[in-house]
Amino acid sequence: MLFALLCGALPARTAPAAALERGAAIIDPLVLRELDRGRLGLGRLLWPERSADMPLTSSQLFTLLSMSGVREAFDREFDRYIARHKENLPNETIGVGESFDFQLFDRSLLESPDTRFVLAGIVNRIDRAYVSPASCGEIRLIYRLTRTDVSLIGENAVSQRLPMTLNVVLKARGDIPIGRNGTAITCAEIARRWLATGDLPLTGAELAQKLLAGDGPLDLVGYQNIDRIETNLQIAHAPKSAVRDFRTDYLLKSLTTTAGAAFRGIAAGKSDRSRSASGR
Repeated sequence: MLFALLCGALPARTAPAAALERGAAIIDPLVLRELDRGRLGLGRLLWPERSADMPLTSSQLFTLLSMSGVREAFDREFDRYIARHKENLPNETIGVGESFDFQLFDRSLLESPDTRFVLAGIVNRIDRAYVSPASCGEIRLIYRLTRTDVSLIGENAVSQRLPMTLNVVLKARGDIPIGRNGTAITCAEIARRWLATGDLPLTGAELAQKLLAGDGPLDLVGYQNIDRIETNLQIAHAPKSAVRDFRTDYLLKSLTTTAGAAFRGIAAGKSDRSRSASGR
């Protein structure tokens, strides 16, 4: 449920409600906008030596060494999906656009200068420490693919969102033993920092600054801690018709870091919304 909320439009929150969410997640759109403009923007995280302050477009993102082979992996999965569709449903057309029975995600959006990934949520998964106790769990930065060539929408003036998310999963504790505030970086210290955010009656740039301060939970988040990248892409959808219920299929991939700072795809999957709904 939390992931679904992060993937959709993020409404404005009252201060008490926002305080309850702090410590587990950051979803305040004003705070996220400030963080995205700074060092937690995807371009600054995956291309730390980049000096430009301009956001990283999709056309630039998939040319980075750290994303080497990712676009090719997507193309292979699309080819497999289309081949399976033609074998299993030969009478149902498939392609990009509303004229097809199954409407594919437009891959040209991934190489467009008019789209980019925007920070849409941050989730504290210290509960994942059981997987790697030394890392004290995970911090997930969730980015949503958006269009930049259309007008902003909604009361929070957000970009038009497209059906794809990219999650940068970081180790909550990296190799730095002592924080900038002089405190030893232990799992308990990381948890304390996150819990302390619930006592801050702030929003926007003020809260973003506190989160990134030397004693803040996001001060420990940096490209050195990246463990893997996960993507969730709506590869196709089929409107309801006389022969089928409404259906969406998803391509899920996990891309793990290597010594060469590249990523490799290790998993794929799909889900059907009509089956998921009927199983509730």
